[in-house]
Amino acid sequence: MDKIPQVGERAPDFSLPDVKNNPVSLQRLLNENKSAVLVFYRGGWCPLCSKQLADISSHLGEFEKKNAIPVAISNEEIKKGSELLKKLELGYRLLSDKKSEIIDKFGVRVVKREMLDMSALKGKHKDYALPSVFVIGSDGKIIWRYIGKNYRDRPKTEEILKHLP
Repeated sequence: MDKIPQVGERAPDFSLPDVKNNPVSLQRLLNENKSAVLVFYRGGWCPLCSKQLADISSHLGEFEKKNAIPVAISNEEIKKGSELLKKLELGYRLLSDKKSEIIDKFGVRVVKREMLDMSALKGKHKDYALPSVFVIGSDGKIIWRYIGKNYRDRPKTEEILKHLP
C-alpha cells in the first residue's frame, strides 16, 4: 500500500474498466469536466456503501451544475459492479480495480478486516478499499480528501459538494 496522497499533490493517474469494460482514465474525466470525485467503496456487499453510492446518485444534478463527475471505485469484478449499478439505478460510472492497484496508489486498501465488520467477515473479503473520497481539480491536483477512519466513517454527499470548485 502506498502513502495517501495529500491535498495539493497531483493525483495518481489511472485507467480502469467500467462495468461495460470500457477504459476510463482520470485524465479523460478531467478533460471533460472541471473536477472528478473519486469515491472508493468496499463493494456491493456493503450496505453502507450502497447507501452512500445511491445518495451521491440522487445529487447528480448538483454535481453537474459544478461540472464535476463522480466515479466510484472498488476491487470487485466488473460483473459485480454491473449488478450493483442496475440494482441501485446509479447515474454514474463504477470502475473495477480488480488488482487493487489504484486503491493502493491512493493508499486506501484495507487488508486486515475489522472484527466488528460482519459483512466483510461473512463474505470472506480479504481486502477492500477504505471508504474515502478524493476531489481532483482540472489540473490533476487533489483539492479535498476524506479518508474514513473505519468502514462506517464516510462523508455525507453535502460535504463532498461543498468542496467542489
